[in-house]
Amino acid sequence: MKDYYSILGVHKNASERTIHEAYKRLVKRYHPDFNPSPEALEILKEINEAYEVLTNPDLRPKYDNTAHETRLEPAYYRPPAYESNTQRLNRLTKENVYIFAWCCKIGLTIAILIGFDVLIPPQVSSEEIADMQYRTSRGRGRYHWVEIYTYHRSFKIYPGGQSQTGVEVGKVVKLKISRLFRNVLSIQGEDSTEAKWVARLYTNLSFFPIILFIASLSGVYFKDKIDWVLSFGTVSFATGSICLVLAI
Repeated sequence: MKDYYSILGVHKNASERTIHEAYKRLVKRYHPDFNPSPEALEILKEINEAYEVLTNPDLRPKYDNTAHETRLEPAYYRPPAYESNTQRLNRLTKENVYIFAWCCKIGLTIAILIGFDVLIPPQVSSEEIADMQYRTSRGRGRYHWVEIYTYHRSFKIYPGGQSQTGVEVGKVVKLKISRLFRNVLSIQGEDSTEAKWVARLYTNLSFFPIILFIASLSGVYFKDKIDWVLSFGTVSFATGSICLVLAI
């Protein structure tokens, strides 16, 4: 007879809550979606069988009354009754590494979309400048920019932008707007022959999507190396969040 307590890695006096937590932990480890090994499906069947018996108020007492029968130990690793902090951290890392792997996949998607947003020919729109305000950043005032409102759009021009583009309130300007994220890429005054790039994500902050692409691609490529997936997944989440804030 199978030892259901050993299969779930719990004590014979374990509460139903403890059994449920152990069951969820093992399902994460051996479910085919997370564990592609050929043995995982068979192991999962044993785990489900043990869980159904030990959480059934009628079947568990009957099973416990057969203590005199020889019970087979499971042939796979189960968490020990006591775990040190290091063991617990390693176990949780292995069980949740798929989250970091998904961060890499999502980050790679975002990086590719940003790349397409730059490469696809932008939409050209002519709009009148409704308002212009000079503002300085907090702190040392190291940065100084002009913020321009064109009806439903607003964006920033950094020092020298006004003189280079001939932008003034009431004048019509030509805007190049990205197709995917609807970002204003450049602005050109009607009396100017030079366009000024204003999309920070595609100019002075372009290193964020570049880092995102490299980290995400590496995490997807080296998906079998847990430590690498954790590192690249963390970088992908951080840089991906920054890119989304700048792009949307």
